[in-house]
Amino acid sequence: MKFLDFVKNNIVLLDGSTGSLMQRYGLLPGEATEGWSITHPETVQGIHRAYFEAGSNLVITNTFAASALKYDGQMLEKLIGAAFDNVRKARDESSGGQEKFIAFDIGPLGALLEPFGDLEFEQAVDAFSQAVRIAVQYGPDVIMAETFGDIYETRAAVTAIRENSDLPILVSNTYGKNGRLMTGADPETTVNILEGMGVDLIGVNCSFGPDTLSGTVREYLENASVPVSFKPNAGLPEVIGGKQVYSCGPEQFAEISMQVIREGVRLAGGCCGTSPDYIRALAEAVRAENITGHIPKPGENVKISSHSATETVTEEKLDEYRRSALTDPEDIEDSLCEAEPVCFRPADPKSLEKVLRMYNGKMLIDPQDLKTGELESLFELTEKYGAAVIAPDEGTGERRSEFDRLAGKYDIQKKDIITDS
Repeated sequence: MKFLDFVKNNIVLLDGSTGSLMQRYGLLPGEATEGWSITHPETVQGIHRAYFEAGSNLVITNTFAASALKYDGQMLEKLIGAAFDNVRKARDESSGGQEKFIAFDIGPLGALLEPFGDLEFEQAVDAFSQAVRIAVQYGPDVIMAETFGDIYETRAAVTAIRENSDLPILVSNTYGKNGRLMTGADPETTVNILEGMGVDLIGVNCSFGPDTLSGTVREYLENASVPVSFKPNAGLPEVIGGKQVYSCGPEQFAEISMQVIREGVRLAGGCCGTSPDYIRALAEAVRAENITGHIPKPGENVKISSHSATETVTEEKLDEYRRSALTDPEDIEDSLCEAEPVCFRPADPKSLEKVLRMYNGKMLIDPQDLKTGELESLFELTEKYGAAVIAPDEGTGERRSEFDRLAGKYDIQKKDIITDS
């Protein structure tokens, strides 16, 4: 069964922490977890197998920190190949008759992107692309980009995945105490940007325990039109006797997680501090209630976003955006740190692609200067990078007909088209 088909009709149980269990087995402070795929394969296989046997449907590869910024190409291939060998062997040797899938796991690169840091957007895309190109050779069912606190780096990862794979994409971000990503995006903004880029599943992980993180995932459920995932920590850790002890046990973890599953979460598991016992408790709770969940419906409002804020494009706001539309790609570069979303009026598809690729958000496109024959490029680029588009006036005849035809061809949702008629 294909992974997305399974998601449509089932609650998907994810795995729990890998690093926490490695620490129990002797992982030293500062030691690379991904290296254990080669140096301790039996241990890594045992961890993966334990999650499958606890009831997990989806287990991720031990590749969270395996990136091209950290390893040369040859070593990166070895680490990713060993990680897949371990998780596939664990899947094949595990007991339990549930559907079992494998996700290639991608984590942050460990460097902030411009304009907040020194790493260029294209450098990040290239680093993620190298890992994805290796991973797709091993046939994962889905690619999971998790624990991202910067929406621009998240966009770089999604761009790399889409350019090098046609696999389903699950993106999970991590939030601070203020309910925002490290670089400022709130849940509504994150959802709007990622759905615009065509991400199949979105969610939250790490951050806090299930009680605190429940508030954030509820904001996802309010705004999302794709399935939502929930993968919190086992509460906040305390150091007792030289060891980290987490405040939320398996039963409490499952009880709190079930509350948001009943409200619509479709994928659930654990992050730091969780173990197979947590997943087993969650699996038992899901089975006891026979929950299958629901698929959210697309919203009706047209929303655009900067890197940190989202606005609904009302008729009044549309006139304001069109009057202030930017036409020079360099002006977009200057607006990357601005809180307000922008409208761009491209002169040609080339300038449009440059702007959509670099923009740290989801902008509004006014295509009035594009030729009718260039509208297909508009939709190709909108589908890839995400944007809201102003439709031609009803009175423009052939141009409006071509626009409507292409909107159907590229399956651009109603919430991403605003009609000025």
